[in-house]
Amino acid sequence: MRRFFMAIVWFLVFYIGMSMVAGAIIGGMAGAAHPQNSAQAGYEAGYDFGQKYGGWMLLASLIISIAGTATGKLPGTHKKQD
Repeated sequence: MRRFFMAIVWFLVFYIGMSMVAGAIIGGMAGAAHPQNSAQAGYEAGYDFGQKYGGWMLLASLIISIAGTATGKLPGTHKKQD
């Protein structure tokens, strides 16, 4: 049961982390390209990216967390030794 909850925690960590990194990169690039209106350009670029690739990031986070938990490679997911 503990491993199941850790898989959920890792899923959230991966999804939020990927979203933050992608948003920062995409928003920064759009803001640099349009310095006079950087906040609005960054927001629109981040929103469009999320609409286009958000599902793929969700799926990738789910696969990574399940695989990492099943193999015990992620912290807190290893099987207890007898």
